[in-house]
Amino acid sequence: MHPHLALDTLAQVLLFHGPGSEEAATDLARRLGCKPSDIHILRSPHTIAAVRQMIDETLLPPFESPCKIFLIFQSEEMLAPSANALLKTLEEPPSDTYIVLLTSDPDRLLPTVLSRCRPVSFTAPETQKELPFPIEEILKNPAKLDDFEEIDSDSVLEAILIWVRTERPFDLEKAVPLIMECRTAVLHNVKLRHAVEYFLLTTKLTSN
Repeated sequence: MHPHLALDTLAQVLLFHGPGSEEAATDLARRLGCKPSDIHILRSPHTIAAVRQMIDETLLPPFESPCKIFLIFQSEEMLAPSANALLKTLEEPPSDTYIVLLTSDPDRLLPTVLSRCRPVSFTAPETQKELPFPIEEILKNPAKLDDFEEIDSDSVLEAILIWVRTERPFDLEKAVPLIMECRTAVLHNVKLRHAVEYFLLTTKLTSN
């Protein structure tokens, strides 16, 4: 785990950059105890209307989690008017709110945005636990998971997210909330196999 992501010293506004940023963001949401209803995602184009809606949502209490988290993808594409509208919230987020900006190019962000974020740079994906068979086999036949009762569910879901980032069958941002839903379902005693089947059905990968 990155030293800047320890929960006892965690900044409320973070800037993630580098390989594995998306996986780190979903893992942070999990460690914060955020359920899917309290994970908010803002994608490009970051219109002023979308940013203002996000600001309004930061003022609301969490639905069913101890806190809420906002993930802003492609934050380097945010135009100045939208970025300026967000500055006050980045400066003083509500106490139950965490904001993560994800970017492939921090230098394209406004200096006023950068100065309000704690940068977290990832130089390489974290080492994964080895799975008993390739993730592609799990995606083709989730029933294989029933043969391994002790398999680590987080490792499987993390591997799926990395596979999406690498193969790009659809936008990675679409996968993030779904993986969080799957994690929550497994925590509520849903079989990992069924959670993966839900992911495949929702993303329509079952037809591939």
